[in-house]
Amino acid sequence: SAALVVPLQEAVKPDRRADFSKMYVRTCAGIIATYIFFGALNWIAYGKSTQVVLTLNLPRGPWKASVQLAYSLAVVFTFPLQLYPAVQILKSVGRKLKRLSVSRVGYVAIDDPTTVEPPSETDTEADTPTRAIKPPRPRTSKLEGNAARTAVVAVLVAVAIAEVRRLDKIVALVGGFLGIPLAFVYPLAVHLRLVPN
Repeated sequence: SAALVVPLQEAVKPDRRADFSKMYVRTCAGIIATYIFFGALNWIAYGKSTQVVLTLNLPRGPWKASVQLAYSLAVVFTFPLQLYPAVQILKSVGRKLKRLSVSRVGYVAIDDPTTVEPPSETDTEADTPTRAIKPPRPRTSKLEGNAARTAVVAVLVAVAIAEVRRLDKIVALVGGFLGIPLAFVYPLAVHLRLVPN
């Protein structure tokens, strides 16, 4: 959930942002309580034979199939929300790379065209400052974005298929390499940068 804080807060309407922190803490607390309850209930029911994917412990029958179907639907419908921060980061990196490549071929990239003042009627050619030129937006930008998102999903699917038997180790590896820095290292680095003394 830590990776979703900033994107979700930016997506909230400005008049509702004051309530975001309370709502976010309550939601996370509810999710954590549900996970703890569900995990403890499975451990009480199955003991040491509890499998990594808890739904595999259920006995065969329509109940198991319906729980697995509901879980699969929940994952499918929440996947775009989980992918949102990664897509936003990839878009920002892609824009920076495009600006670099565009500026090398003769354009001056600008973020806000309103910052360039148009020449007044009294200005002559000699008085008119050189204005930044915004490069034309390529028609393929939407296609490139869709292709990038598709590639990310394809890579994740390939990893999931290849490592389905070692899911617990993949989760631990991702948590160790990405979750720990996100929770402990980056906040400290940002704080030291913002408050150097």
